[in-house]
Amino acid sequence: PGGADAFSSNWPLPAFREHAKVGLVNMVADHDGKPRQYRITEDRLTDSPITLAGLLAAPKRPVENAFMIDYSIDPASIPRLSYVDVLTGRFDAAAVAGKKVLVGATALELGDRFAVPNHGILPGVEIQALAYSSIARDRGIRPAGAGWVLAGLAAIVIAGTGFGVRRPRGPHAAALVGGATVLGIGFFLQDVCAVSIATAPWLTAIAGGSLLTLVRSAQQHARAALLHRAAALRQKALMQGVFNDSSEGILIAGPDGRVEVANGAAARLLEATPGELAARPVEAILPGFLLRQAAEPAEIAVTLPSGRKVELTIAATRSRPALPSADIGAEESLAVWIVTFRDESAKRAMEAARDATLRELQAATAAKNEFLARISHELRTPLSAIIGFSTIIGDQSMGPVGNPKYIEYARDIHSGGRRLLELVNDIIDIVRIEAEQYEIRPDVLEVQSLLG
Repeated sequence: PGGADAFSSNWPLPAFREHAKVGLVNMVADHDGKPRQYRITEDRLTDSPITLAGLLAAPKRPVENAFMIDYSIDPASIPRLSYVDVLTGRFDAAAVAGKKVLVGATALELGDRFAVPNHGILPGVEIQALAYSSIARDRGIRPAGAGWVLAGLAAIVIAGTGFGVRRPRGPHAAALVGGATVLGIGFFLQDVCAVSIATAPWLTAIAGGSLLTLVRSAQQHARAALLHRAAALRQKALMQGVFNDSSEGILIAGPDGRVEVANGAAARLLEATPGELAARPVEAILPGFLLRQAAEPAEIAVTLPSGRKVELTIAATRSRPALPSADIGAEESLAVWIVTFRDESAKRAMEAARDATLRELQAATAAKNEFLARISHELRTPLSAIIGFSTIIGDQSMGPVGNPKYIEYARDIHSGGRRLLELVNDIIDIVRIEAEQYEIRPDVLEVQSLLG
């Protein structure tokens, strides 16, 4: 009353109740409308009689009051007879002799039909028969407690962590193997031990772990791609810096020989801008240089727009991209010419200055040699004569001089000539040392004379 939930009992008429045992045929469906659980007694009712399946299976009873019907039993394996055949006697009495018989309605219009697992829609009498068969065959399935579910979740987490540490790749295969294992455990427990365990949390945990691993793998790939892109940008910037900061002119031309890119050094050397050099043939920019015949570096003279002539040393190479397939035509269409050149005018000027300096040095050396030859001939020869004659006069080898002063003068002449000759010899020796033509000749020396 008042709209509150209540239960009421509907007992058979007294005339039938005196000759029959009363059993409940009520079934409670799960949240999805399918009756899975069955009770021996309805503990939610006061003075509730035993249920029909429990009544038929008495005195045999399952361990627990509530159990789950084993829907792996095929309803077609339960023999059945038509009610009309029984009324008309068109059946074999031996088929029902000594057996328990359930009488119930199976017509769809009576509304006694339920959606069940595995078998679609069954009438209530067949569900009662399956419940009885579950008790009689010891197939009353007991639900596993929450502790087993939590233990399984812990085992999945531990296994997933170990797998992720040892083998971070292949999460999908591991998830499939784990899911198949969980389903196999569920089937084994229900088929062998008549225990039903909720595998949905386990499968959810495995799927969640696989999804988490997939997300982490995607993050790692994204991070690696970002780092790779950053490295590629850095390398590109580095190559661009080398290209622009090079002191040599660089022209990059396509397969047709027209310039696609020119660096700043090329523009400065040719007195142009990179935009003015673009799309022009290399052979028009560098007259006299044959691009497709440039096997070795070449030297050409170019007249710049200002009228100044420069001498350039040019080298050209052809670069082909390495394609995965051996597509020669594609490689040729993507090949580029790399032309490098530098101004040799300053180098030529330095070489000319060096040659002029070398010629001047050779002329100076020749003048010095001539000077030495003259010193050797013009000075040493007269000095030798002066020294010799002064020695004869000072020693009075040809007879007495008569005046002692003449002897003193002769000796002074001899001494001065000797000193002058030594000076000339020292100059000649120095020149020979500079020319690396000095020859060392060992001689005997009286050391005591140096010390005295």
